[in-house]
Formats: sequence, C-alpha cells, structure tokens
Amino acid sequence: MSGMRPAPLFKKVVIAGVGLIGGSIGLGVRQRFLAETVAGLDPDPEALDAAQWNGVIDETFLEPGPWLQEADLVVLASPVQTLCDLADSIAPFIRPDTIVTDVGGVKADLVERLTHLRFVGGHPMAGSEKNGVLNADAAMLENAVWVLTPVDGTDQQAFSQVQEFVNQL
Repeated sequence: MSGMRPAPLFKKVVIAGVGLIGGSIGLGVRQRFLAETVAGLDPDPEALDAAQWNGVIDETFLEPGPWLQEADLVVLASPVQTLCDLADSIAPFIRPDTIVTDVGGVKADLVERLTHLRFVGGHPMAGSEKNGVLNADAAMLENAVWVLTPVDGTDQQAFSQVQEFVNQL
C-alpha cells in the first residue's frame, strides 16, 4: 500500500510563539504530517486566531497550563529575549518524557535553565525581512541549515528525534 502515509513522529507538537518561524514550523509539521495535532501557545490572541485561520495550528492557548501534559514536542519559538521566561513558564507542566527544542540564536542561559528537561537546542538559519504568522511559509525551512546544539547531558534519543523532525521539515 504505497499510498499510505507514515505514522506521524509525534502525537502533539506545541509551537510556543506563533510568529514567522514558529508559524513556518507549524505549517511544515501539518503539511508533512509530522504530528497528529499542532497546538499554538502565544500571549497574543490575534496571532493565535491568524495562525488557526491560516492552517498553521489546530488548537490555541494563551498561556501555559496542564494542557501541556499532552505535548510530545514543544518548540520554543518566541523572540530570543523572551525564551528563558517562556521556558520557565512551561517547565512546571511538561511531562518528563516530553522533548523541548528552540529556534533561538542565543543558548547559554536557556541550556542552563532547561537541564532538568529533555532539551535539545536548535537554530534554523532561515527567516525573512517580514515577520508575523501571516508571513509564515513552510518552504522557508526547506534545505535550510538547522544547527542542533547538544551538550554533555543531552538525551541522545531526544537528540535523534529532534534531528529526524528537522530533517523532515
């Protein structure tokens, strides 16, 4: 049965920050069936509405909460200066087996704060002069260099899963 698509990599992916990069990841996940469900977490209700309306995400959330227990992968995609606070806000709700990755260009503080989670740092070398979820485009990530930044304590299975996720995007 060559027409069947492969099982998704994850049941639920959460995009925390549905702007240009987060939105592009969400579109890529949905187009490539990498998750059964894509949830968006963003403090901006207009960004969430636009993301849902444009097929970037299936579910919308304005703040972290127990609903994050369902996440298999969380992608931190907010502006770099907000990543640490975002990480701190989601951490209490994350299951021990949930993988967390990010798209920020600055890592040291984030890595330090997330040592208790299955964190795999990442940074896609992609973008646009435009911003916001309405400018998101899954094609922006195709053939982009995406640097993963494991450290000594990085969970190797989590690293492999994030690597596969990135390769499929």
